[in-house]
Amino acid sequence: MKKLSFVANTFLFLCVVGMLAVYNYYHVSFMVYLSIPVLVLYVLYFALISINRVAMYFWFVYATIGIYMCAATLCLGINFGFNLYCMSLIPIGFFCQYLGHKMSARQTKIKTGYASIGLIILYFVSIGITLYNGPLYEIDHNAEMLFYLMNSLFVFAFLVFYSRVLINLVMETEEKLEHMALYDNLTGLYNRHSWEETLSTIEASPLPAGLVIISMDVNGLKRCNDLLGHDGLDDLSHARAAADEREVDALRRTRTPRIAPSDVERRASPCRQEG
Repeated sequence: MKKLSFVANTFLFLCVVGMLAVYNYYHVSFMVYLSIPVLVLYVLYFALISINRVAMYFWFVYATIGIYMCAATLCLGINFGFNLYCMSLIPIGFFCQYLGHKMSARQTKIKTGYASIGLIILYFVSIGITLYNGPLYEIDHNAEMLFYLMNSLFVFAFLVFYSRVLINLVMETEEKLEHMALYDNLTGLYNRHSWEETLSTIEASPLPAGLVIISMDVNGLKRCNDLLGHDGLDDLSHARAAADEREVDALRRTRTPRIAPSDVERRASPCRQEG
């Protein structure tokens, strides 16, 4: 996520540099003067990313883009498409909220609903003032279509980019939760919950021919824990799990059960001797 934020911030910085050149070409002096401190802010945002305040960075960028684009709407009018950015920022805001929750970022306490309402108010105020008083600057109308297409392209790019990142984060989280729910963290084998789900599925349908259910139990774990300690018991559990997997695999391929490997017997031998 840190690398992704660096890429996004670099892209936004270059966009403002390009807009600054265009504003200077068309003599839109207010936006030229506004673009300079905005560029300084984006440089400072690199520092936020470097100290791992990524969630805070997103909120600052959220506010910066909203204010900057509303100022552009007031200066040039609604036909240039700068107001479209306000619409794209709303789903990005909810992405920021999810990101802050995922990263447990306590510094991001802004509620996305309130931020969205503020952005909507800012949008309608800028649109209303522009429609009532007209834009502050009149520039070549042939540039309107070019600006509108360019801004529309950027808005779609923002939406596609952040939607893809959000969906990937959600899918990654779901995969981790599913793995935690179905697998034992120590041995890597299916846990009791997975066994019960599988058994319920088997019982709910006709039993397939040749189905074999093997149930095994490991005794003396408390004695091993007392003698070998937690680390020793963990090693023994790993070895027992690996042995069980090999035995089940051999049984599946050859239908001939094998005796547990000697390494498991060796690890468990102190427990038996004490028993």
